[in-house]
Amino acid sequence: MYGSRALGALITGGLSQATSGVANSNTTTFLAHGTQVEDNNAEIPGIDRGGMRLVAGLSIAKADATSNNTLNVELWGSKTTGNEPVNFEAFGAWKASTPGIAGTNNRLTVTLHGVSRQIDGVVMSSFPTDAGGTNSVTVVR
Repeated sequence: MYGSRALGALITGGLSQATSGVANSNTTTFLAHGTQVEDNNAEIPGIDRGGMRLVAGLSIAKADATSNNTLNVELWGSKTTGNEPVNFEAFGAWKASTPGIAGTNNRLTVTLHGVSRQIDGVVMSSFPTDAGGTNSVTVVR
């Protein structure tokens, strides 16, 4: 169980946290059976709140620092409930600060099985928007 925290779970394909580093051409696979991500709404300075956040290419500071990353997630019998402000988020690419985008050609595939098919939330190919449309999220129910 991932519960009673600020952010329940952050799963990435490629993560760049520095102003000079990059995270390119990584692949991550995450499989969960009966996982519960619930009641994550603690106020901790500097940490975003929420349930489960999935990001194929995540850059904290540098623009174009994460490209060609793949994240594959499969959930069986899992639930996300009671998290604030959102239970579930899925991004092909996400850049934590402006300006610029995290990178290009980042791919997230989420496959939901059984009761996990009821999971709903925010799904975006890129935040901020990738004008070229190269980042993607696919959710299979």
